[in-house]
Amino acid sequence: MGSVEALAGFFRQHQIPADLTSNFSGWSVVAMPPGYRERATDLVHHTHLRVRLLAPLDFIISKLRRGTDLDLDDAAFVAKRFGITGEQVHASAEAALAVSPQDTALFLFRKTVELFCKSLSSSKP
Repeated sequence: MGSVEALAGFFRQHQIPADLTSNFSGWSVVAMPPGYRERATDLVHHTHLRVRLLAPLDFIISKLRRGTDLDLDDAAFVAKRFGITGEQVHASAEAALAVSPQDTALFLFRKTVELFCKSLSSSKP
C-alpha cells in the first residue's frame, strides 16, 4: 500500500482537488442513500489506488449531510450542471433517512433538504 503523501501528490499532479483529512462516513448520522456505492464510477483505478466518484445525486446528498455554505454551493452547482430537480433530491434524501439511525440531527437534515429544494425551484428561469 502507498502512503497518504503519495496519494496527495497524485491528486496535485492531476489537478484533482481533495481533502484527505475528511472522514466521509463521519460527516453525519444521516446515512448515504442505499446503493450509492454501486452508482459510483471509477475515476482512477490502478493496482494500489482506486478513486471513485459519487453519482451526481449522491454527491448532492453527501453535501447536504454536512451542510456548510460551501457544501450547499457545491450541491447547487452539481444540481444545475446535471439538471437534478428538487423532487429528485427530496426522494433521495428520504431514502437516506429511511436507513439512518434515529437521531435529532435528522430534523436538521430534513430542514436543509427542504430549503435546498426550495432554492432549486426559485433559481429556475
